Amino acid sequence: MRILHLSTERSWRGGEQQIAYLIEETLAAGHEVHIMSRDGSAFSEYCRAQKLPFTESGMSGALDIVSARRLNRLSKGVDLVHVHSGKGHDLLATAYILGLRKPAILSRRVDFPPKPNPWSRFKYRLPIISRCICVSDAIRKMTAHALRDEGLAMTIHSGIDRNRFAPSIQGAALHDEFDIPRQTPLIGNVSALAPHKDYFTFVDTVRAFIDKGNVGHFFIIGEGEERKAIEAYIEKKGCTNHITMTGFREDVPAILSALDVFLITSRTEGLGTSVLDAMASSCPVVATAAGGIPELVSHGKTGLLAQVGSSEQLADSLARMLNEDTLMRTCIQGGLMVAEQHDKARTAGRTFQVYTEALN
Repeated sequence: MRILHLSTERSWRGGEQQIAYLIEETLAAGHEVHIMSRDGSAFSEYCRAQKLPFTESGMSGALDIVSARRLNRLSKGVDLVHVHSGKGHDLLATAYILGLRKPAILSRRVDFPPKPNPWSRFKYRLPIISRCICVSDAIRKMTAHALRDEGLAMTIHSGIDRNRFAPSIQGAALHDEFDIPRQTPLIGNVSALAPHKDYFTFVDTVRAFIDKGNVGHFFIIGEGEERKAIEAYIEKKGCTNHITMTGFREDVPAILSALDVFLITSRTEGLGTSVLDAMASSCPVVATAAGGIPELVSHGKTGLLAQVGSSEQLADSLARMLNEDTLMRTCIQGGLMVAEQHDKARTAGRTFQVYTEALN
């Protein structure tokens, strides 16, 4: 098979990592790929470094006729097109108007429903869309009605590289690096500092946790548009001595192995591959029940869940996880089993089946 992947985002987040994993497995299976990526994007740099065949374009929106024509032209040399974002979906629809007729696979990773406007209705009902792969059942349920046939929507959970995130990885020496007493538990999250990650609830959770007489040090690992606002909120809540913002780190597997608990406080989440990374690292998870997270975190079995936005529940769950040894062991073992079921090779294998069905 020859697959054209359409990556429209400028930065590198979880979606781009999933495309990269899929391309790796596609090439390993003996198939061919070509990538259309955004000018100057992180994915273009990845393609260049990996020596992958790729074509850049501006991708300035649905009305980018130049990019749509380029997509149309590239599609003539492949068997199908795999679109990985909403912007890419817009571009696909414009290319369809200009004559693109190759089978298309749509991936959907965001947990909000399609917009009820004429353009959205048009692009979701494109006759060339053979399947809409949703990364969670939560997304599938809110997307299926928008397609020309609800049966086109299916769930394939995202996968991770379990060799990269594993219990055997040496943990980072965070206590020494940041001058934290050795006996202090470490709690953290790894993600882009984006609005939907709701780091304000993360900070509120820290405040509630400390006010209840608990001890711990918290890490926010990552960069993003919300950094200044989060820093200001940390200072406002008097949590400067309890939270460290590390910025972007390249030693994330080691950091996850060093944490005592992984805390994710998202308002929305397609699935939450960072949860899988933590599970594969034997780091127990406390999370909000946002989007697809409950499909990974079974309360009391593979982690602990709290209501979205409830810092009090999250603080109590953190205290339980740190103080109840049996619960922590149960969640670590359960999490390892979940991570094993979400290997990137398995995700790619199911995706290849979708490709075959589309071509047949």
